[in-house]
Amino acid sequence: ELNKLYRDYFRSIVDKSGLTWEVNMWAHFENRYGWSPKWFKGDHNDSIIRVPADYIPVVASLTTIPSRRTDCILAITSLIAQVDHIYLSVCKKYERFQEPWETPGVFESEPYASKLTIVYSDDYGPATKYIGAVDKIPANTWVFICDDDQIYHPNLILRMKYSLQSYSVLQNHCEQIKKKTSGGLVHGYVGLFMSSNMMRGLKGFDLPQPARFVDDQWASIYCFKHGIPIVGSTIEEYKDIFEVLQGWHERIGVNSVASLNNRAEMVRAIAGFFGVRFLEGGGVEAV
Repeated sequence: ELNKLYRDYFRSIVDKSGLTWEVNMWAHFENRYGWSPKWFKGDHNDSIIRVPADYIPVVASLTTIPSRRTDCILAITSLIAQVDHIYLSVCKKYERFQEPWETPGVFESEPYASKLTIVYSDDYGPATKYIGAVDKIPANTWVFICDDDQIYHPNLILRMKYSLQSYSVLQNHCEQIKKKTSGGLVHGYVGLFMSSNMMRGLKGFDLPQPARFVDDQWASIYCFKHGIPIVGSTIEEYKDIFEVLQGWHERIGVNSVASLNNRAEMVRAIAGFFGVRFLEGGGVEAV
């Protein structure tokens, strides 16, 4: 909006009144043309770019399968008040399941009706949570990418907003992931922030068959290939990420890809496909 105001009126204002301080231009746009920015206090230091958390737009993106309809409702319910909108990507036809998706009737009522968009997508496996709705999500928006079988802590998104300090993937549980990762730092089950602008490239990024089983490793490789840093949030403990735990760890949903017991094989396969090596501590390097 400010860009358009400058393009439309700046030349005529300068021709009539000469050059002036930018703050005078802003005041003129407010008084004459109805520009109504949101203000926050900043100084001539990093505080000028630390946008208050209340002003940061965040949506959620996740996918689900027919057998997790109940779990999915619980996950979305835990997020509905925390984000501006939720995009649930479901598949027209699932490769692993014969049962079709049936949208729960509760999603037709509030608060779901106005804050939840069902996106029908091709089946990319768990990677559907990254790319199923990518064309629907507005630009310049932070996206909370998560799983459908978790009930997330009611203060999680707000705390993640306060952790945003750079244009990076913001990963929860990051320090713990470094100690136990099976490849890369991206792990969707604990939740992460990725800019919708970063996500645009995922739609055209190679998605080999192994990525349908190890989507987080695939996303880690994408970040490596595109020079996107992955940084940890201040949120490490499961009790601060999940509202409900299962034996001191995350809930395990039905028909999880982990139950296929092929993770190590798929991690090796995807690393070979992209010509990379997963390092201890979550790093990725070319081979």
